[in-house]
Amino acid sequence: MVTDPPPVLRRSLPPKKEASSIEETKQGEQDDDAVTFCRFCGSKITSDAKFCPYCGISQERKPPPPSTAPKGSGLGKILGMPSFRLRIRVFVISLLIFTACLFLGSQAQLSPEEATRLVEDFGEVIGPHPTAIDIASRNVFICLLLFIPLVGPGILAFVSYNTGIMAAALAQYSGSITSIEIFLTMFLFPWAWLEIAAYSLASAQSIMLLVGGFTRSFRKEAKYFLLSLALCLFLLGSAAIIEAAFIAQ
Repeated sequence: MVTDPPPVLRRSLPPKKEASSIEETKQGEQDDDAVTFCRFCGSKITSDAKFCPYCGISQERKPPPPSTAPKGSGLGKILGMPSFRLRIRVFVISLLIFTACLFLGSQAQLSPEEATRLVEDFGEVIGPHPTAIDIASRNVFICLLLFIPLVGPGILAFVSYNTGIMAAALAQYSGSITSIEIFLTMFLFPWAWLEIAAYSLASAQSIMLLVGGFTRSFRKEAKYFLLSLALCLFLLGSAAIIEAAFIAQ
């Protein structure tokens, strides 16, 4: 008995019709990319057409003119400045305010009676042998006032100006040194730089607290306030120890 041979299994290939449909789809996508719509009547036109063949409206789209408005000025530019850069600038401004007011106060013209009275009052306040705690307590009290927002720089100017007046009184009371010389001499002492840095930092932080209220970052500035307060206490404590040791010699 003769049997038919088994059918040969052949690997089925995708029909040509499906391949052509894929090519047509790709071609259609390319055609869609090359097609746009009239900006006036909405008719479908080629993307490189300069005029609509249906309504005749020009399809050239002019780029918008460059903006002539300033990028930022005044308070908006200041508030948009990065926090670290703004903090450094405010600190430098506070330092300049302190130095300028200190110089102006040291050039005050005092009568001999006024100079004597100021020196005697100053001696009664600090005492004959002030300790580091006495010096630090007075300086810390002043520093805490400088942290008050908005009024901190004003208090800084007032304190530095009165310190300059006291320097002018000491110069006139001694009679052997000029006001310019005593102004420059104050910067030779290390505790003076520590106190100036602490006062300027406190005044700068008072401004940053105000800026934090405008920029809605007050919580962040509150953290910086605690850091600034700790740093100011360290600077003033170190300055008081050095100054008390110098006076005791």
